[in-house]
Amino acid sequence: MAARRYWRDPRARGPRPFGSLLNNVLWNGLRQHGLPEILHSEDALSMAFSVESRTPFLDHRLVEFCFSLPSEDKISHGWTKSLLRRSMAGSVAPEILARRAKYGFGAPVVPWLQLPDNWRSVQELLLDPGSLQRGALPPKRLEYALKMFHRGHRTYTSQMAMPLWRWITLELWFRDFVDPVTVAGEHGRRGVERQRATPVALEPGA
Repeated sequence: MAARRYWRDPRARGPRPFGSLLNNVLWNGLRQHGLPEILHSEDALSMAFSVESRTPFLDHRLVEFCFSLPSEDKISHGWTKSLLRRSMAGSVAPEILARRAKYGFGAPVVPWLQLPDNWRSVQELLLDPGSLQRGALPPKRLEYALKMFHRGHRTYTSQMAMPLWRWITLELWFRDFVDPVTVAGEHGRRGVERQRATPVALEPGA
């Protein structure tokens, strides 16, 4: 992801402290795009559950050593992480060392959302009249998207998982941060109007 952004958008390239193009791409991913976002989420999620997570590959000594290596120790004959793969031979299964795909620890958002109780809560949240009146999402499109997500093909549900998650968090944000302020403002205005409409009873001799 960081490498693609580096090539497509010159503004995203940031500083280029190295003479090596590969090292500049890696530096960009380390300091500018990709890794900082992941570390932010990782820290927030681990702290939420009182877990002290560690990232040993980010030890500054190891990072500095890797930047000092020649390019062929990083990418060799089309293989990324060349030195790491060779050093782990005999300790890691060959089929893992020869695997090109990159697997993260993605949350199973689709199965979670499609659980009957969760899906009922999603519908009640997003199709609530108050939610629809906000105008943030077109009601007809929203209803169609929810129906297709719940009954649709796996490809569609996987593509719609993150948009749906964003809609849920947007509505919850409205309810937590916007609605209370609006209600408080309405109550405040009504209180002022009541005070203005109520005649002031003067004490005798005032």
